[in-house]
Amino acid sequence: MKRKTLPLFAAINFDRSTEIRGLSSKVTRLRKGVQSKHILIWKGKVLFDCSNQKPEIAYITNSDQLLNKLRDVQINEGNFLGYSEKKPIFYHDISKWEDPNTDQSKLSSFNDDTRNHHPLLPKLWFFCDLRSVMNYLSEKDADLLATLKGIYEWNKMYTFCNRCGMPTTSKMSGWERECNSCDAKLFPRTDPVVIMLVCKENKTLLGRSSAWPKGMYSCLAGFMEPGESIEGAVARETYEEVQVRVQNTRYVSSQPWPFPASLMIGCVTQATSDDIVIDKRELEDARWFSKEEVRNAIIDCQNWWPAREGSIARFLINAWVNDEI
Repeated sequence: MKRKTLPLFAAINFDRSTEIRGLSSKVTRLRKGVQSKHILIWKGKVLFDCSNQKPEIAYITNSDQLLNKLRDVQINEGNFLGYSEKKPIFYHDISKWEDPNTDQSKLSSFNDDTRNHHPLLPKLWFFCDLRSVMNYLSEKDADLLATLKGIYEWNKMYTFCNRCGMPTTSKMSGWERECNSCDAKLFPRTDPVVIMLVCKENKTLLGRSSAWPKGMYSCLAGFMEPGESIEGAVARETYEEVQVRVQNTRYVSSQPWPFPASLMIGCVTQATSDDIVIDKRELEDARWFSKEEVRNAIIDCQNWWPAREGSIARFLINAWVNDEI
């Protein structure tokens, strides 16, 4: 059966217009123009309009003067992302604002479901962690936000040169950084990760980390190493985590994963045995599930549940249950 969809964040729904990034005068004109739309990000959380049942990106335009009102919190001038529906899109980092109501234990955690409100913004506009609203995102918004989150996290991480350790300066509207001392140029990076649905006959092998929400099981995954093929990484990671040998690895699909900036390379692979030995440093638990068990868990997740909607892990699991891979 042929798959008809792509994982969340994987569609191509906006024009990056890479040739514009280095044209500072044009970027400035676009930023100040009446057509431009602006997105706010605060400590990694994006501003959403939560006035409806499904949160949507809270776009700000130059006509409503909100950006000027927020200058007191040292909002940055704005970085150019590209065009969405022929409108230039910018994002602004407002992280210097301190929310007195912040739950520090939740901020930047795996499962941050808290919402933060700035007093100058409309009543039902909140900064939300992207994971907490994934189920509501349209393909158009998801594609844009994956890029925004990835480039934001990269800029936050590389404020110092990885060659000489001196401060760097943002260039190309946030798409490049330059060292103030040795003139080294830094470019955004993406970390490749293999994520694999390990199968044997009518069963699949799923595991869980102790940091995950209680009851959630997902596909095995791990970062690729230098000099390694996709098939090699799948085999190595599977054996390291559960000591299962695999064969006949096939690529299925990929997903940009903006937590903080990975490319998930989704595969399906065949196990050569049922026996598992769990590496407790990597996983809290791992077990085999039949297709019927997985299908029942998707319908009723009282005892356990298979990954979260929006993740490529759930995409692979759903495709397997529906006999699409």
